Amino acid sequence: MAASTNTVPLSDLPIPPGEFLAEELEARGMTQSDLARRMGRPSRLISDVIHARAAITPEIARELEAALGPSARFWQGLEEHYRLTLDRVAGEAAMQEDETKVPEFPAREVV
Repeated sequence: MAASTNTVPLSDLPIPPGEFLAEELEARGMTQSDLARRMGRPSRLISDVIHARAAITPEIARELEAALGPSARFWQGLEEHYRLTLDRVAGEAAMQEDETKVPEFPAREVV
């Protein structure tokens, strides 16, 4: 799915924005190096964004907008949604872990 609109696809799964970027590059027949040259950035940065080792900052979002077309808000929205979803998933995992400890709590002794 190419990022052809300015809407941010929402998911309950933490999908790194780099996946959308990689799909967009593929749809356009561009390489990471091509994008890096257009943005005036090192190829390593594009690779890091695609593989979720680097976040899409506001500056990178503006550069992606200039190089590919979807708005900077779109790219930042993908990043924000990814980070919020990661946080929610981590919070849910921590709550589930806490719930497994509830039976161990000596409630009768406390009362």
